[in-house]
Amino acid sequence: MRIAYIVLTCEAYETTRKVWQLDTVFRSVEREDIYYLGHEMRPSDRVFSWGAKDDYDSLPYKFVDFFTRGVGEEMLYDWYFLMDDDTYLYVDRLKARIAHLDVCPQTDPYMEGYFMTHLAKSPWGVYHSGGAGTLLSLAAVKGIRDRLQGMLRRGGMYMVPHTCADLCLGLWASGLPRLQRIHVDEYHPEMSPVAGRRGDVIRRREEREDARMAITFHHLKTKEDFWEHWRLGRELGAENDNVLKLSI
Repeated sequence: MRIAYIVLTCEAYETTRKVWQLDTVFRSVEREDIYYLGHEMRPSDRVFSWGAKDDYDSLPYKFVDFFTRGVGEEMLYDWYFLMDDDTYLYVDRLKARIAHLDVCPQTDPYMEGYFMTHLAKSPWGVYHSGGAGTLLSLAAVKGIRDRLQGMLRRGGMYMVPHTCADLCLGLWASGLPRLQRIHVDEYHPEMSPVAGRRGDVIRRREEREDARMAITFHHLKTKEDFWEHWRLGRELGAENDNVLKLSI
């Protein structure tokens, strides 16, 4: 099972979030499997760019470049995990979850994460939170790649439909035949309420159990946030062999 870790980032955070994430989240991950979508092409530092601007509104274009120009025969993995540079991912828990999925990544278009529902009644509908992390099978990635490449061939220049990369990703994937789009509670769009509260009484048992089962947390802001989530994982059993429940 090979997993590629695709991280949206920018030059402003190259010496902060990127470094903190590499030191904690990715400390046991092969560097060759990490792809930071940043401001320039510098593979030696795992930073990749195909020309998209390095600002918030251009984040969807970084995805467009990744899918249309980055996913070649030399970069075919079984699974792709898309996340932000302020996301904390428990890699071992993700691997444990994948191992229990009844999905063939080469043939089954599959996409999971945390559904955002605030636009459910709009034309956009529900979509996966990018910061909480999105897991895509190889079949889903190839489907999105082919769809975007087709749009580029027809139009020459593709304009993204929204500045929110999460919404765009959901739109590109939505038309794939046989696509499974799954909501999973263990992906979190916010930081853990338990991290950073050492010495405090955790009054809600649910909070601690939630942290024990979590695959991701989002919106980390400081170096200490990353290390607190790392310590939290160690304290609660980062290498958890429990079968993570599938929440639909």
